[in-house]
Amino acid sequence: MNKHPTTHSKRCLYKRYLPVRNFLLISLCLMSLLTFGQPKLKEVTEYYPKTKAIKSHYFVVKPKKELYHGKYEVYDRSGRLAEKGYFNFGNKTSYLQFNSKGYILKELKDSVLTQHTYFKNGALRSTEVTKNGKAAGTWKTYELNECGKSFLISSTEYHDKEIISKTESIGNLFLGVFSLNTLVTQNSLGHVDTSYVITHCDIIYPTEAQRNQIEGTLNIKINLTSNCDFTYELLNTLGYGIEDQFVSNLELAKERMTMSENCKEINLTIPTKFQLQ
Repeated sequence: MNKHPTTHSKRCLYKRYLPVRNFLLISLCLMSLLTFGQPKLKEVTEYYPKTKAIKSHYFVVKPKKELYHGKYEVYDRSGRLAEKGYFNFGNKTSYLQFNSKGYILKELKDSVLTQHTYFKNGALRSTEVTKNGKAAGTWKTYELNECGKSFLISSTEYHDKEIISKTESIGNLFLGVFSLNTLVTQNSLGHVDTSYVITHCDIIYPTEAQRNQIEGTLNIKINLTSNCDFTYELLNTLGYGIEDQFVSNLELAKERMTMSENCKEINLTIPTKFQLQ
């Protein structure tokens, strides 16, 4: 019996193991490419000269010191994080920029830049979005009500550099414990829609109510006529002093209403949730 493989047998074995051989060769090639494609990086940390606090932390490609690559962080003199993001071989691909209070001023992601401004109390003042230097997304502008909360006064939505809808505030009614903002939105087809946005002030959760673990939603129905005749109704009560702040402030708001005001007819129910943390 012939113990040595025939030429035919050798061909069969070669064909049988050819896919495995090719797979191994391809895997080795890919590993080589991946290893070769990874740049050699140098980690750099810079410090403020007097305080020795960290000023920046980043990576550069060797031997080109000016070619940034990978994660980076920038700190102000007080040690707060001022900016962080990523570089791709010298190109800044994404970042977040913060102000001294930690609010986001600028955010870059996927070529989209979002910029925010704030009022002195930290409430949002405006938002602007651009893509490759052109208006994109939704631009918003806010004002402050009497209790320092921001409410929307205008909004413009862009798509492919074209305006597809605009929203304007036609009146913000302050009622002591919350403000009622009336918004009118018109899209590119001319469709007009009216909506209301409630902005609550800082609500007091009475100690007695917290001690007794009172939770729930207080519903207040308000009605305003074009003659500025304002009325309200508590549709339910939670007790333990929760309603007192609403009644007193709504009564004051009712006294401030005058015939000279340009009032819009409004009839809706405003919910206010009380929930223990």
